[in-house]
Amino acid sequence: ITDDNPVTYYMDSVEDIMEDYIPMMNTMVRLKVYQGNAEALYNDAYKTMSEYHKLLDSHHYYRDENNDLVKNIRIINDSYATETAMEVSTEMIEILESAMKMAELSQGYFNPFMGALIDLWSPKFSAFPIENTDPEPADIEKAKACVPAVEQMHDILVIDKENSTVTFKQMDGCSGTVSMNLGAFSKGYIIDKTREVLMNHDAVWLLDAGTSTIAGYDPDSTKTWTAGVISPYNKAAMLYVLKLASNQCLSTSGDDNQYFLLNTGDDFPTVRCHILNPMTGYSENTYRSASVMTQGNAVISDVLSTVMFSVSNKNEAFDIIKAFEKEYNTEIAVSWIRETDTEFKLAA
Repeated sequence: ITDDNPVTYYMDSVEDIMEDYIPMMNTMVRLKVYQGNAEALYNDAYKTMSEYHKLLDSHHYYRDENNDLVKNIRIINDSYATETAMEVSTEMIEILESAMKMAELSQGYFNPFMGALIDLWSPKFSAFPIENTDPEPADIEKAKACVPAVEQMHDILVIDKENSTVTFKQMDGCSGTVSMNLGAFSKGYIIDKTREVLMNHDAVWLLDAGTSTIAGYDPDSTKTWTAGVISPYNKAAMLYVLKLASNQCLSTSGDDNQYFLLNTGDDFPTVRCHILNPMTGYSENTYRSASVMTQGNAVISDVLSTVMFSVSNKNEAFDIIKAFEKEYNTEIAVSWIRETDTEFKLAA
């Protein structure tokens, strides 16, 4: 193994109770090892990632090493409106409290209860450029009625930390179902837990989840990595590059993956992407992408890159960033790509 010729692993899928194989974090996850015991690093990474993937998945059921059913986000969603206190792991309590804290700090732009909206929009998106139409406005309003505001969250999902239970209560005004989908939080959280394990090795490595979340580590803190932010117009081109030092995390959210083109009659179609604003129920078009770099905290990077994509007011965006910096005692760097020149688009 050398810096110029690292060993590269791609994470295996995770088997659910139906014996289907689910992609790790529903994306491609890559581990590059530059120095150290590559096989041991991969084994530890896979074990950690699969454990948290099972906990955070909102669509599938899994069994643990003892063949017991994992009480994950999907199981909690199934308990909606039953008014039954469900015993969960202390790790799940930590996950839920952390997610709701970030919802508060983000002023509601990150919302862990967006399942109804996500389920409504998801079938319309594609990895390739296709034309499609928005859901009916009435359906969007119905789904929004099942997305609680920040001040409602703790009344709907009651967390009893002492007894390690959660109770998912009925939401007034919701004629459908409230469900959790932790989205970007999940990927960042899993990367952070894996980083904690891999940092115990005397090794140099880089984790890359879906090419949108990157975290590297060098025990000597000498190695840096170059990460390019691609052009939304031409995926083979980079608009700028960022230097990623050891123990830094970078996340980029953009409208060039899982999207569709909405024909509005203008010269150029509107891009509707998978990043939804919980307040409006639509994907926003203020930016083409947003990138966030943090000191060793991938979940903040992932959550904030998603949040920043929807916040059009820069003062509001900076207030949110400052709130995260104060709460987590860290420094955060943010960059945006905004479309300002249609001539550039034509040239591309």
